Amino acid sequence: MLRKNAYDLFLSLDDVEKIHESTLRVLKEVGVEFKHEEVLDVFKKHGVRVENSIVYLDEDMINNALQTVPKSFELHGRAGFSTISVDGAPVITTAGGPPQLVHEDDSIRDSTLEDVIKFYKLIESSDVIDVTRIVSSDTADLDRSSANLFNPQQALLLKYNTKPVYGTIVNSNHTRGKSIRQGTRDSIQLIKKFYDVWDKNIILTDHCCISPLSVGSEVLENMLAMLDEDQIVQFTVCSMTNLTSPPSLMGTVVQDNATLLAAMVFTQLVKPGTPTIYRTLSSPTDMREVKLAIGSPENTLLGFAGIAMARYYGVPVGSGGGLSDSLTVDYQAGAETMMTLLPTYLGNADFVSHSVGTLGSFNLGSFEKLVLDEEVVSMLKRLYEGIAISDKKDGVDLMLKVGPRGNYLKGRTPKDYREEHYLPKYFNKQGDKLADREKFGTALNRAKKEVQRRVNEYELPETTKKQKEILNEYLPDPYKYKL
Repeated sequence: MLRKNAYDLFLSLDDVEKIHESTLRVLKEVGVEFKHEEVLDVFKKHGVRVENSIVYLDEDMINNALQTVPKSFELHGRAGFSTISVDGAPVITTAGGPPQLVHEDDSIRDSTLEDVIKFYKLIESSDVIDVTRIVSSDTADLDRSSANLFNPQQALLLKYNTKPVYGTIVNSNHTRGKSIRQGTRDSIQLIKKFYDVWDKNIILTDHCCISPLSVGSEVLENMLAMLDEDQIVQFTVCSMTNLTSPPSLMGTVVQDNATLLAAMVFTQLVKPGTPTIYRTLSSPTDMREVKLAIGSPENTLLGFAGIAMARYYGVPVGSGGGLSDSLTVDYQAGAETMMTLLPTYLGNADFVSHSVGTLGSFNLGSFEKLVLDEEVVSMLKRLYEGIAISDKKDGVDLMLKVGPRGNYLKGRTPKDYREEHYLPKYFNKQGDKLADREKFGTALNRAKKEVQRRVNEYELPETTKKQKEILNEYLPDPYKYKL
């Protein structure tokens, strides 16, 4: 098991405390904007200084609020639950939101509902992915005539997946004739009704703050709905250095920390004990093109810093995932994915989104990359497990039997080997000749075959007649159950 969190390699306790002190100054002197009158009223009622839409917090308020954030909680799905805990292993979810996909023939096309369903089939059959989500939102073939554009997508997810749900923000285009808050509550109540579960956490939704130092009205409407329904809230900051955050990495960490703390304080003022996750997804700006560069060493460093700060405050922490700016499934994609997943496992984050399948600076997805990223996650899980140390594991008795220049290859494969070695599914370990390449193919070839196999073998989860009726109220016509 991981004995020491790797963020200690980059940030000492003195460094963390310096960031904390600078954060307190920002919260006291600069403040954080909250674009919502009800939210501002809550702060005022608790004696917080509010000027226009800017909230200013002191250290006592922050410390008191953070003490009520739970350190562990469960996220329930149809077939089980995941535990998100400051003492647990990372909980994994998939790419979210890519409007376009890199397809098997390397073409790039807009996502469709059929693509979304294909993702759901891969998610459901994955032994790596713990939590599902709406992968591509608002595809072009979604019927726009409905007054509710969100619940059809939620219903489609519930039809094809049984894993716990990582939510997507509801926006003003989704809820015609209703407030965003009510539209969000409707989407949560759909899951509760479908599960027939009314008193548990059945959704965790990410709420992305606006850099610099702001939380927007749509995000706050969603967050208030989550509080209304007693669900899990995650706050994320995705700053871009030298564009929406200071040019220095430390300055970016300070700004992100101030924003996230202010948002988390609010949840605890409204409902102390609300499960809340602290998450930074900030990345550098490539100033050559003034574009977001998520597959970068600076993203990894900022990820480690975010985990270090959350651990300092004793709150659950999320991390960014397997990120890449590559436009195809290539060497760049693999290298960047492994690097940006390091904070998750070597920093021991509690929850990680965008873990598998992300390309193109969040704007592209890939079925094959999802499968190959599962391999990367599995290798990092093995690193996380570490080296088992005990008297029984030291091998001395075996060495006494085998002696110098002996051979350990005898009989059945030993339990120690089977327990301690990870054998890749898709990466080549089978030979080093041209004939081997022709026989076994490349990792990408094997991933393509695995995608096809899992899609072909997928079976719809068992669903009661009542559950089918609940979903049929919202499912797009081609995907309704036949009753």
